[in-house]
Amino acid sequence: MAGRNGSGVFTVTNPDFVSGTTISSSEMDANFSDVSTALTGSIAADGQTTITGNLPMNSKKLTGLAAGSSAGDSVRYEQVLVGLGVKGGDIVSASPLVVDTDGSYFDVTGTTGFAAMQVGANRMFTLQFDGALIMTHHATNLDLPGAANITTVAGDVATFQSTGANTVQCVGYTKVDGTAVAGAGSVAISSSTENLAGTATTVPNVAGVKEMASLVVQNVQAGNYTCVLLDQGKQIYHASDAGASDVYTIPANASVAYEIGTVLSFVNMSSATVSIAITSDTMYLVSDGTTGSRTLAQYGMAVATKLTATTWLISGSALS
Repeated sequence: MAGRNGSGVFTVTNPDFVSGTTISSSEMDANFSDVSTALTGSIAADGQTTITGNLPMNSKKLTGLAAGSSAGDSVRYEQVLVGLGVKGGDIVSASPLVVDTDGSYFDVTGTTGFAAMQVGANRMFTLQFDGALIMTHHATNLDLPGAANITTVAGDVATFQSTGANTVQCVGYTKVDGTAVAGAGSVAISSSTENLAGTATTVPNVAGVKEMASLVVQNVQAGNYTCVLLDQGKQIYHASDAGASDVYTIPANASVAYEIGTVLSFVNMSSATVSIAITSDTMYLVSDGTTGSRTLAQYGMAVATKLTATTWLISGSALS
């Protein structure tokens, strides 16, 4: 029988012509008709052919497929992964944060803050933060709850929806300690146990209060210490029995991006002096405007305030 045999093998009506014999036009016409019918039933490379039956792929792949973009389109492998909640590879924090396409749940490593994301349109994805960084609210690029910046803590989880390319809204944020995310005009104080003047004291959960409590959390450090993002607003305390020649260092903005207005305070109760240094940014002394490291003597207190991305102002008593 001429045509395809159901397994894809094609034959013509008159398959065997004998050398040296006359071929009739009717036999050739029949064969050409078979070829024409077979070509009509084949798939044209330029997209003219309408498929009329299922295509058995025999465990083979369709490769080089374009990404589906509207109802009825086929989808690529990575598009399916994104929709199924598959965990992708870790994302290194950067500004902007580049959201990969190998899943829809990612761990974010590093401490580089960001105010925008690089992501395609119409994606919902979840990020778990492995460290402390600052997400800066932007009404279009990165719409955060309460239009307020968020400082992440390791273990915090946030879900985002991209309503357009690089246009992202945070639709859910869960803090690792279970407290609420602060909205505009309010403050959320996490429940934690900190060393306050040498005594373990629990700070209660308070969400939505109008004013900050007067409590300053204390971070006791004996030995050289480089401040971290979570030290903002805290007191770095050098106890009476702490070592000599200790150096407390404020890191560069490129390493730890404290928000403008951040305050770090330092107290020295030891007879040994403490040096307050800054890595590569500039720290001015109040009044005379000199720069560089400062020395804090016993019973001294100093306060450093961040004025610009790379500029701090420090003042205090027993500070030179």
